[in-house]
Amino acid sequence: MSPVLEQGRHLLMLCEKRFTKNIHDFQQVVGGTCFHPPSRTCHHAVPDMGFT
Repeated sequence: MSPVLEQGRHLLMLCEKRFTKNIHDFQQVVGGTCFHPPSRTCHHAVPDMGFT
């Protein structure tokens, strides 16, 4: 897996872990928005990393 996809996957996991704890942390990390449920829609925050 490419470094970019690996980074995107890592950010996606961060999003899922932090969604209910502190959504603003995730928004600051990727400059995106994470929606509920996180496992299905966090990828919208990193569209340029291959998550569609």
